[in-house]
Amino acid sequence: GDPPRQGSRPRAGGRDRLPFMTGTTSLGASNILLISLASILAGIGAAGWWVSAHQDETRRFFRALTQHPRALAFRRRRHVVLGFLLARLKTKGAAGLFLTAGLLALAASATAFGVVLQDVVAHEELATFDTPLLRAIAARRLGWLTLVMRWVWLLTNPAVVVLVVLVGGLILYRQRRHWQPLLILAAAAAGSALLSEGVRVIVARPRPPAAFMAVAAHGYGFPSARAAQSALYGALAYLAAAGLPAWQAKVRVWIGAAVLAFLVGASPVYLGTVWPTDSLAGWAVASGWLAVGFTTTRAVGSEARARA
Repeated sequence: GDPPRQGSRPRAGGRDRLPFMTGTTSLGASNILLISLASILAGIGAAGWWVSAHQDETRRFFRALTQHPRALAFRRRRHVVLGFLLARLKTKGAAGLFLTAGLLALAASATAFGVVLQDVVAHEELATFDTPLLRAIAARRLGWLTLVMRWVWLLTNPAVVVLVVLVGGLILYRQRRHWQPLLILAAAAAGSALLSEGVRVIVARPRPPAAFMAVAAHGYGFPSARAAQSALYGALAYLAAAGLPAWQAKVRVWIGAAVLAFLVGASPVYLGTVWPTDSLAGWAVASGWLAVGFTTTRAVGSEARARA
C-alpha cells in the first residue's frame, strides 16, 4: 500500500489531544502506563543485579544452555556453513562460551523476527494487539514523559548516530591505538540501518494513523529503524565492557545498554510512529546483527592470536 500521510505534531504544552479521547486523561490511567514502564526497567535492573552478584552461576547457565539438545542440533545443522566458527567453539573458557552464545543469539533473533513477521503479514496473534495497545498508550500520554521520549527518540536520529560513531570511535582509538572500535561502531550502525530499510521496502507495512502520533513520521514502519539502531549502543557497550577488568563493572555497562535499547525501541511506540510489533522486529534485527558482529569479531581475534 501507499505510505501513510504524515502525522501531526503535538500541541505545545500539556497532553496530546486525540479524536478518540473523551475529556482529560485520568491520573489513574496514566499511572498504569508509568507503572508498566517502571516495572520493565526495574526488571532489567534486577536481572542485572543478580547477574553481577552471581558470576559463576551465570557462566554455568550459559554453558548448560550450549549443551541443550536443541543447541547441539543447531550446531550440527550449521556445521558446514559455520565450520570456521564452530572449530573455535571448542575453545575452553570465556572465548568459547562467548562464541557459542553468539550463535545461539543469532538463531534466537532470526526465529523471533520470523515469528513477528509471520504474524504481521497474516494479521494474526501478535499483530492483533497492535491497535489496542497503541490506542491505550496514546490515550494515556503525559506531557513530561512525552518530552523525555522525544529526547530518547532523537538518539537514533541519523546525525546523532554519525556523531556517536565518530566520537565513540575516536575516544576508543585514543585508548587502544587502533581503528577496530570505530569500524565496529560503523558496521553496527550501517548494517542495522541497511537491514531495516531493506525489510521495510519489501514488507511495505504502513505506519499507524496520524491520530496516534505525537510526532511527525512518514514512510513504512516495519521493522522500526529506531529499535534496530539500538545495535549501535549495544556495540558501544560491548567495546566499553571489553576494557573493564571487573565482572560487576561489565554487567553494569551491559545493563545500561539494555535499558537504553529498551527505551530507544519503546520511544517510537510511545510516540505513536510505529506499531508495537514494528519495534519487536527492530529489536530482533539489532540483536541478530550484533550477534553476527560480536561472533565474527571474536572469531577473527582468536584466529589472529593463534597465528601470533
